[in-house]
This record gives sequence, structure tokens and C-alpha cells, in this order.
Amino acid sequence: MLEPYDPNKRVLIMLHGLASSPATWVNLTNDILNDDKLRDNYQVWQIFYPTNLPILENRYQIQQLINSTYEQTDPKGQNRASKNSVIISHSMGAIIARMMLSDENLVDDLDRLDDQNLLSDSEKRKIRDALKASFGEDQLKERFELKALPQVDTAVFLSAPFRGTDYADRWFTRALRRIVYLPVGLVKTVTDNLATIATQGDLAQNPLGALYLQNGASQLSDKSSFIQLTKDITINDRVTYHSIIANNDADITKGLAQMQPAGAKVDLSQAVEEDIENETVGTSSPSDSSKLSAQPLVAAVTVNEDISQALTERLSDGIVPYTSAHLDGAASETIISGGHSIQTNPQTILTLRQILHKQLQE
Repeated sequence: MLEPYDPNKRVLIMLHGLASSPATWVNLTNDILNDDKLRDNYQVWQIFYPTNLPILENRYQIQQLINSTYEQTDPKGQNRASKNSVIISHSMGAIIARMMLSDENLVDDLDRLDDQNLLSDSEKRKIRDALKASFGEDQLKERFELKALPQVDTAVFLSAPFRGTDYADRWFTRALRRIVYLPVGLVKTVTDNLATIATQGDLAQNPLGALYLQNGASQLSDKSSFIQLTKDITINDRVTYHSIIANNDADITKGLAQMQPAGAKVDLSQAVEEDIENETVGTSSPSDSSKLSAQPLVAAVTVNEDISQALTERLSDGIVPYTSAHLDGAASETIISGGHSIQTNPQTILTLRQILHKQLQE
């Protein structure tokens, strides 16, 4: 929390990405606090987590933290702060956020991870039994059976590698992954039980063992067991979600902009005024949501049906391709010129502000 808890303000949860921290949200937070309407209606909760942990474990621990915070601040769940919360998340954080908004049971999908039949049924049972022994049956169930946060009804995903990225498998990234270690406590807890049943090679390469013996960076690979397990999970129907996706080829973005119908509003594309000293961005009337999209630029493109058909695998932020970040059913999908770290992009910040203003009107 950046300020004392206010029972009458909606909660805005911010979840950073790989090898990052809450500092990545400085520009966005400053803009929210400089927007009178947003400042009066939202309170910011920024979460820091160790991105070297297996992603399933991070999801579990982060959701436990969020649940306990809501419980401590509002045990009866009656305050405005316990309703209509928003999650804004970037990269790995977006993967975790989507899991926290889903009700899927991942246990049902574990068997399909071993599509090459590397393990016998008895070996699969041994690994599951070892995981149960590591965490306890109830806690293991909580790690694989997802339950959507009831307080959250809106989410925004930024540069989200939902289907993984081949960037995680390039030689220089693999070299970095080797020096990103799992926490000693987690390794001891898990491997004391799993190491004794390794049949060959590194247990982390085992499709089931990899879910808890690969670090978070490794699990972002589009070939990882984690991505295969989670790439198609669905979001609870009551949650409205938006995608903001970066494209590092300005010519493609301009071409997409030209495809928009004449006279149509380019949602969230506006003239950007930067205040370098205060690290904020704004418009001529920062608290008036009706003016946020008054002057469209080609910096951002709101995707409609015609444009979505033109998008190809060429569209990428340099790390995450559009095909990995796209989610069917999104209330809006915006393409922004830039690289993977779009959470600091002025255009992204203005996009997020309009989404927040719209949520207040609904």
C-alpha cells in the first residue's frame, strides 16, 4: 500500500514482470495521483515478488497475500475497497494475474504434459505423491486448483507472454537462466522428495517435475511444461479484461492505423504531453476522461475485427509475439509502438487511465 487503507476507494493492484520491481510503476502511479478523479477513487497496492520462483508457486503465494490483505482490512467484505478491484500486470506478472482470475483445475491437465510418454503411470504417481509430501495434500491442491479473486472485476494485461516466447530459449537467455537460482528453501522442500525418484537426467527436464524445479525465467519458454499447462486457461466470466500489446515495427503500426474506419475514434490514442521533471504524462484536461482520446496518433491502434485479421506473427515487441499476447474475449486490445517494457510508455499510461475512468462509469 502506498497510503493508509481507505475503505471507500477501489483497489488497484500492480504486478510487475520478470527481474523487475514495483519501481516499474512509478510513472503510472504518478499519473494516477495527478488525476483528481482517479486519485479520489483508487488506492494503489504494489506487489513485489521473487521472479526466480516457479510461476505456479508465485501465483499461490501472491494470491495468499492478496486474500489475507483483503481479509485483514475488511473481514466482512462490505467496503467499497473489497469490490470492483483492478489488476494491472506486465509480462510474467500478467501470466500470474490471469491465473488469479481463473477457476480452472490444472490437476486435470497434468497427464497431457507427458505427450511423448516419457513416464510410466507409476512414475507419474510417484511424482504426484512426492509433491503431496512436499507441500501437503491440501496445499498442493491449492497450488493447482485455481480460484478467481472475488474482489477483482477488471484486469489489464501488458506485453503478456501467455503462450510463452522463443526468446527464453536463445543462447544468451539460456546463459542468464543458468545463474537464476531457485531459493534454497524451496529446492530442499521439493527435491528431498523428488530427487529420489528421478529416473534419468535432470529432474527439471521431466515434464511434471519441471513445474516445480524450473525457475520462472525458464518457464516462460514456449516449450516449457508450465506454458503447455496454462496457455489455454480461461478467465472468469464476470471479469472484464483488456490487452495492451507492443509492436517494435513502427511501419506495421502505421499500416494498422490506416485500416481503421474513417472518422472512427482511435481509443486511447492521444497527444502526449510529458512532464520530464515530475515523470508524468497528461493531456490538456487530465481529469476529464472525455478528452483523453481527442487527438488520435498512430502511436496506438485499437484492434477491431478487420485489423485483427491482418495481424501476423511478424507483430512482436521483440520478445513476446502478438500470437502469444492475444486473448480472445478481451473488452479492448490496443497495439502500441514500442518494445517489451511498455509499462513506462506514455501512450500505455494514457490507455490505462482511460480504462480506469471507464470502469468508474460502469
